[in-house]
Order: sequence, then C-alpha cells, then structure tokens
Amino acid sequence: MDKRLTLFILFIMVVSINTIKSQYNFNISTDFQSRYVWRGQALGGTSPSIQPCMNFNYKGFNANVWGAFSISNPDYQEIDLALSYTFINDIFTLIITDYDNPTYKKSFNYFNYNKDKTTHILEGGLLINIPTTNLSLGVYTNFFGNDKKDSCGNIVYSTYGELKYNFNIEKIKTKFDANLGIAFNDKKNGFYGNDGVECVNISFGATKNITFSNSFILPIYSRIISNPANNKIYLIVGSQINL
Repeated sequence: MDKRLTLFILFIMVVSINTIKSQYNFNISTDFQSRYVWRGQALGGTSPSIQPCMNFNYKGFNANVWGAFSISNPDYQEIDLALSYTFINDIFTLIITDYDNPTYKKSFNYFNYNKDKTTHILEGGLLINIPTTNLSLGVYTNFFGNDKKDSCGNIVYSTYGELKYNFNIEKIKTKFDANLGIAFNDKKNGFYGNDGVECVNISFGATKNITFSNSFILPIYSRIISNPANNKIYLIVGSQINL
C-alpha cells in the first residue's frame, strides 16, 4: 500500500471531469462549525472548525475530498479522501475512505503508507437506505493503517455502526435527524473511546434555511450530541455555503 491510492482518487476526479462533462455533477461547499464532533468524539478540542469539501458524482459513482481545519488549534487538521458507489435504486452505497491528520512539520510525509508507520486510516463502509422509510443503516470498519493495535501489534479492525432517521416538518420548514451510533469492538480503550461494545453517539439535529435569493440559500443547523461511553455531551451550531 503506497501513495498510489491517494493519487488514484485525485486522478479519477480530474480526468472524469474532462471526459464526461455533460453527465457529471460537481460542487464545492464549506461548513463553518462551532466545534468538530465526529461519531461522538470531539476532534480539534473546543476550537471552531472550517470544513471545505469538493464532491464529484457520475452515475452513482462519487469522489469526495473533505477537510477539517481548527481555527484556534492548528495542531489538529484533517483531510479525507473517499470513493463510493450507489446502486439498486439508491438503496446500497459502498464506501472506501482514506482518513488522515496531516501536520506541517518538515518530517511529516503524507504519502507514507507503510502499514506500521502511516498516519492514514483506510475504512470500508456499507450504507443502506431502507426503502419506504426515512431510516438508514451504516456499518464502517477500519481495515488498514493507524487503527488501534492488539498486543501483537495487529490492527483490531475497529467497527462503527449507525442508525439514522430523517424527517421534515413542513409547517415550520425544518429538517430533523436523529442518530444512534455503536462501537462494536470488544477491546478496551477502543478507537472510539469505548471499552468494549458501547454506544458512543446519540444525537439530534435540526436544519433551517435562510433564503436570500433564488440562487443563494444558507442552511443553519444545530445538533446536540451525547457520548454515553465517556459521559460527554456537546451542542454545536453550523452553516454551509454551497457553490
């Protein structure tokens, strides 16, 4: 495993845009959040977070580059690359994600994919949108890189499952979502701060749109997030600009 995976994802995004211009969708967005909380974990400390994204889609294939940059905590940065494919009437999505937290120290090598030294984590996922409901179920497993290790130095294939329910209340023009996330590994001091199989994420969010014009709509969202495994709770607010 080396830098070829990263370069391949970037190559897909660039070349595909030039060869299938009439059939693709490409957009750029940026989220601004009061803090970055992911799967029940507060990443980047208490700092506000800027989260830019580039997304390319073609006939169910999706290539995505996403980042998180802490404003007052420059030691925490994140860049994620993802490829996915959605099929069978948009019910199933297969996902592979390359997570990394780059630093800008001279000694840091982003393209180091040595399995024992890399800072990257490769994760495989399956997302299922349950037909005729507003429910979705996702299961995600780390399969390479900087995952938690067992006593023999092997990764433990940390796994996270999430059930999500979305609904709208048209009368108040608000979208809501509720999430339940479980870390499944039976080891203590797990990747998600869990000691064995534990609930690490219970969240409830709401989104409202501010309409400035037909071409500019600004979504504002807030979310309360609890991590029962480490007795933490967070309240965040954010907005997104789409281009």
